[in-house]
Amino acid sequence: MLIISCYIVTYERSSHIFLAYSSPLESSKDDDDYLQDGSDGDYNEDDYNESEDKKQSTVSSIDVKQYKTQGYTEKVDVGKSIKLKCLGENFDSDTFFMWYNESSIIISGEVTVGEWKDRIEFEKKDGSLTIKNTNPFDDATFRCRAILTKNKVNYETIVHLEINGPPRGIKIGHNVNTQENIAGETLVYKAGQKDLRFKCHIAKARPEAKIVWIHNGNTILDQGKDHELKVDSEGLLIVRTLHARHAGDYECEASNELGNLKASFKIDVQYAPFFTHHQSYFNGEEYNDIEIHCLYKAFPAPISVKWLKGNTKIHENNKYKIENDMREHHDRTKLLIKNVTSSDFMMYQCEVENALGTRRENVTLGLGPAPAKFEGYKYINNIVYTDWIIKSRQPLTEMEFTYRNKEDPWQRKSAQITNRNEVRPGEWKVQASFKMDEGEWDITPRARNTESWSDDIFAHVTSIKIPKAFTDPPQKSSTLDSIESQNQTSSASIISSTICGLLTMIFLQRLA
Repeated sequence: MLIISCYIVTYERSSHIFLAYSSPLESSKDDDDYLQDGSDGDYNEDDYNESEDKKQSTVSSIDVKQYKTQGYTEKVDVGKSIKLKCLGENFDSDTFFMWYNESSIIISGEVTVGEWKDRIEFEKKDGSLTIKNTNPFDDATFRCRAILTKNKVNYETIVHLEINGPPRGIKIGHNVNTQENIAGETLVYKAGQKDLRFKCHIAKARPEAKIVWIHNGNTILDQGKDHELKVDSEGLLIVRTLHARHAGDYECEASNELGNLKASFKIDVQYAPFFTHHQSYFNGEEYNDIEIHCLYKAFPAPISVKWLKGNTKIHENNKYKIENDMREHHDRTKLLIKNVTSSDFMMYQCEVENALGTRRENVTLGLGPAPAKFEGYKYINNIVYTDWIIKSRQPLTEMEFTYRNKEDPWQRKSAQITNRNEVRPGEWKVQASFKMDEGEWDITPRARNTESWSDDIFAHVTSIKIPKAFTDPPQKSSTLDSIESQNQTSSASIISSTICGLLTMIFLQRLA
């Protein structure tokens, strides 16, 4: 089947008429017309009034010519200019050029069409097209058609223009659903949900963009400490099992050497209350006020926070005061006990309840020191010097340690307190030393104040490594060398004097 079309390109004083044909095998889906110049450029009334026979004769006398098609690819960074060449031979002043962006015409003869007027420059002599200040949307296929009146072959050039630019068109899909975009949204889950997946989609980026996921300002690494979070090779974020710590802001960042683009969303995790950084023991002193506390987290917010003494709820009065506040990103509940007496030294409970559950935690108030907090150690001449922070309102009197390695049972030894300073009321910085052989050891300290020993049940185990002992062989000092030299000199002098004395006596006897 042969399809013939007529095209008229109009100028101020003249028109050009072209014939084009295409066949199903040779034409493209968008537009694969083949044009032939069939006019002399002059228009008059006589031509219009020609008989039907003459017009048909004129049409039939035009040679319908095919296009010789060539193509190439151009690359340019966004914002720069690029010159696209129209390939062919024997171009002259009568050659008629047409440029297309995809299927839309932008140059017809020497006329620029539409919004391209301010961004392109056209060279009539060779048909080249210069695009100024390229943008990401110029990443497309351009096509030049050159129609020659004297040649038997017309030319078509297909140019694939690739714009190198930063990523654009970012969105975040939930569970790899590309039809949705959760960027800017807050998602709410319950703790324990499994296999949550988030995909960062980039519409275009050249060179290809690298995907990085960030949680609360920290980059998520595939081999990071949190094994519940994973980013695979395709940039897919996977949450294996959701915990309270996974709440917060998530950010997808796509970047290449030309720029970056970010999108973010937020996850709220609902969970029953749980206690964090819990201090199970507090030191107190009779006839003084003492404050004990619990740190916890809960979402949704608690509907009840209370304290109990012997399973009996404590009500605020002249003896007790309860306050709830925030400390270091944790919720905190505090119980102030006024004018402590012997009956107040016992176990208390803090209880937190929200819509997902209720939790209790034990807190003990006693006279002994609180568990020692390890600060560091050093090893000098087979002696270990350990530093500790110990809370006690009463002065500290002694320390001892239980210790073991991987093979032996626990043993106990006393330590010498080599330094002791009260850094603030009721808080001591203590240095305790003891002799220890080389090896890796678990140690547990306990301290004694003027009231009692600290309770081992609240003690923390600390691991230390003692290096292999090294002792230089004994060397003589310079003083010792000097003494030995002097002794040797004195001995030689004594011997010399004795010999001289004997020879003198023998000589005198002979003279006599």
